[in-house]
Amino acid sequence: MGVKITKPIAMKRTGMLLAWIATFGLMAMQTSSEMPPKLSQGDLSNLYSEGLAHSYEYMFSETGPKTEIAGKWYGTYMGGMKGLLLYTQLKSAVANHLREEGKVQGAIPTDFSNLTAYAQLAGGIEPFTNSNENFDGWGKRVDGQAAFHYYNPAIVQWGIQNMIPKANTEIAGKPAQEIYDRMFSRFFRMMVDTYLYINLVGYQEAQDDYQARFVNMAFDAKDFLGTKYHNALPAYSKGVNNWGSLTPQLAIGFWLRRGIDGTNELFWEGLSKIMQEFDEEWFAEKWKPGEMAKSY
Repeated sequence: MGVKITKPIAMKRTGMLLAWIATFGLMAMQTSSEMPPKLSQGDLSNLYSEGLAHSYEYMFSETGPKTEIAGKWYGTYMGGMKGLLLYTQLKSAVANHLREEGKVQGAIPTDFSNLTAYAQLAGGIEPFTNSNENFDGWGKRVDGQAAFHYYNPAIVQWGIQNMIPKANTEIAGKPAQEIYDRMFSRFFRMMVDTYLYINLVGYQEAQDDYQARFVNMAFDAKDFLGTKYHNALPAYSKGVNNWGSLTPQLAIGFWLRRGIDGTNELFWEGLSKIMQEFDEEWFAEKWKPGEMAKSY
């Protein structure tokens, strides 16, 4: 029997409040002439083509089928969200796009973990609500306590509206559907499966446990997730061969943090839109609106 995914599930009051304050605060400050810019499918074709052409090859599987992109051969993408934002070189492509369009607002920092380029692409929407633009890893301090990045719901919503290509959009000389099938289906399917999994086993309880532990700076989130969820979705652990690989346990951690910061529903909305565009049949077997189609 399926488990319903309802709106109140997994949203911590503090995270949700911060999320909506950020969203409505942004809306209140923007007039119609100041709304974030829209990206065309042509823009996406250029951004993703350039970003993939200069990606770090170790973020992709060394075995199995390979896809040729600008003279490099890439296997299945094995990284996670941070890999997409930083290690695929999409950030550099975004910075180049802004310069070509004359839309750079001041300097774009060259620090590897800095996400200012994405903020400028979205018309100045900050990526996080509780920290600056630096996407700096597992453990950080906010007001003297351990914390993690709280995504700004406004930039997630902008991404849903602007950053999802059509299946027939050309990326590096190939249809986006081919790029998805050969390189990125593992990542997106894992994100679907882990969200459904954590809802099945108890999303709110898992968040409470995670958040209670995270306030301790000595807490090792990666080890904790690996131990607590070591049996989760083992099929996705096949082929994991480097420290940068996204495992089901780490993907579950992503969803726990999104539940706490209040953006889980927005990320699920965007993920659903991607799956309906690129993997509709598989997705329909996994999930129906309001409930899971299968148990784990």
